[in-house]
Amino acid sequence: VKKVRGRLKDGDEAAIWTLNQVLDKATLLMAPFSPHITEKVYQEINGEELSVHMESYPEPDGEMIDEELEETMEVAREIIDNSTTIRDENQYNLRWPAKRLVISTTGEQEEILEEFEDLIKDMANVKAVEFGDVASKLQARPDYSALGPKFGENADEVAEKIEELEHEQLEQVQETGELEVEDYQITPEDMKIESYTSDEVGSKNFKHGEIFLDIQKTDEIMDEAFVSEVLRAIQQKRKEAELDVDDEVMLSFRGDTEPLEKHEEDIRSRVNLADLGFDGEEFEYSGMVEFEGRKIEF
Repeated sequence: VKKVRGRLKDGDEAAIWTLNQVLDKATLLMAPFSPHITEKVYQEINGEELSVHMESYPEPDGEMIDEELEETMEVAREIIDNSTTIRDENQYNLRWPAKRLVISTTGEQEEILEEFEDLIKDMANVKAVEFGDVASKLQARPDYSALGPKFGENADEVAEKIEELEHEQLEQVQETGELEVEDYQITPEDMKIESYTSDEVGSKNFKHGEIFLDIQKTDEIMDEAFVSEVLRAIQQKRKEAELDVDDEVMLSFRGDTEPLEKHEEDIRSRVNLADLGFDGEEFEYSGMVEFEGRKIEF
């Protein structure tokens, strides 16, 4: 529903037909198990019978089943769900666009998922979807069980040297099997080498690889996040005013209006407007949004 909301608003007949099919068939399938909510939905979508429980149970149409498509969609949904989990772990709201989502997978899966790139981009709310790897850095932790017998009373000093090793030095250790640091001959067995990404990049594994979500808060992204928060507050105010979706409103802003003026077209597409101004004119309903040091009244 979220994905096709814009198409429904524009009167896209294919989207309307498909959503009706989904609601109708899902309601019939669920009716024996959730009798009350399905009755409510059935009445709302103008079912043909007096009750949903007077309908025949749906029969599957084998020709409509596309297992390959379903499997790929499951992977796409897993990627989207994992990106949401990364956001939750980093307190990065889904309303705020993320800089990019990088999918690291096999060439075969990459080719398949490319068809779902727009869907993933939209549902994960990211500026870009990329395929490949995210640059990571190496860091090392001393392995004291190896350092003690090998370096004796100098083990603590060597441990400090290991913790100070740079990414390039650790690459050399991995490649050549040894590294000389101030007369100490260090090998991979003396440490545990791990890779890590920037604090602004979260990662999760999925069925066919790993995803990386870049949640770096650039000025552009924070502008868009601010607009999203303002739009959410406006929509909430519309509900409080008990307005229907089709009801137009006059809208005015006062305060930090620059980000809103830059995204005027987005505001007009999201709010059913009769008029829009940035002069602070007061109307019947009002609200205020504060976000990351910014403040706006509407």
